[in-house]
Amino acid sequence: QKIPLPNSYDSDSVSSPSQGLEKTTGNLGKDVLEFSQLCNELAFKYWESVSSNGVDIKRSLVVSPFAVTSLLAMMFLGARGATSGEMNDILKLDDMVTFNPHIVFKNVTESIEVSKKSGVATSAFVRELYSDKSKGRLLSFYKDRVQQFYGGHVEEINFNSTLCTRYQYLAKI
Repeated sequence: QKIPLPNSYDSDSVSSPSQGLEKTTGNLGKDVLEFSQLCNELAFKYWESVSSNGVDIKRSLVVSPFAVTSLLAMMFLGARGATSGEMNDILKLDDMVTFNPHIVFKNVTESIEVSKKSGVATSAFVRELYSDKSKGRLLSFYKDRVQQFYGGHVEEINFNSTLCTRYQYLAKI
């Protein structure tokens, strides 16, 4: 059985402690507001693609648009050439010239993980990327920036060895 998905968001259903998106973004600068709107648009597009056939009530589905967008931004840090251009067509991170969007993602993550006022009892952001060793080495500069901005881990592994991949992945958990 499929659960019908809502076609619109009812702002009246927001709990009283929440101020709502419009109020919390009302005093932002134009560039930061555009960035916030872009992240929201990406989130809704992602949700539409995940849920386009409805959601099966026998399965659990957890979607974190922030995690998806910030992971794409983390990957974008290491992208070069045509891949970088294609990613920027979607993420528009190079269009943000008055602030560093990676610092924004870092600040949001820290505010959720550290702040007692965030309303989140327990949170964890797992940001790990694995690259195929046979495709070449990743720049240490990229690995350092992933750690700096995202607290993430990037590693080259041998994808040709299923056992090796499984062992390296499970060792991290």
